[in-house]
Amino acid sequence: MSIRYVVVPGIGNSPPSHWQSVWEQRLERVVRVEQAHWTIAVCDAWVSAFQRTLLASDGPKLVIGHSLGALLPAEASPALASLGVIGAFLVSVPDVEGPAFPRSALKFRPAPSSSLSVPSVLIASTNDPYSSLAHSERVARQWGSELVCVGAKGHINTEPEVGAWAEGFELLERFTQRLLSEPRRQVPGA
Repeated sequence: MSIRYVVVPGIGNSPPSHWQSVWEQRLERVVRVEQAHWTIAVCDAWVSAFQRTLLASDGPKLVIGHSLGALLPAEASPALASLGVIGAFLVSVPDVEGPAFPRSALKFRPAPSSSLSVPSVLIASTNDPYSSLAHSERVARQWGSELVCVGAKGHINTEPEVGAWAEGFELLERFTQRLLSEPRRQVPGA
């Protein structure tokens, strides 16, 4: 089965030095969700762009979401499987009710409390300014996600200690292999 990776950046998009952009160069069959407005994030518009990208992409899909982009699979959860999504790799899920949450992100709701409809891994940092570790643990439990704490890496963004984030790429490869080894995850026509 050949997976299509769907990169879902957060507010401001991911610049060339961001690990998501670096990974796009390493992975085969990649598509990036493009938002009409990267600096003013309106939840419903971002979810619609995410769903349009999934609809326009062929084959089974693995979502790689960062920050606000990591909230979108939960917003679209009931429809993920029908859109061909087989898994979600979610990094630095923000706490929209936290004091540091960007005010330019409009109408984003707290992380939905229902389980994601696909297997998922939630990656968290111990010193993320947009989410406490306790928040990440709570979201992982609610979503039924495997939680992986990578230590003090800030928002796992463009911080110097993150760079191309080789550790994260290894986590993605392991998650991908696990998805591929589960026969029930086979998507017809893949």
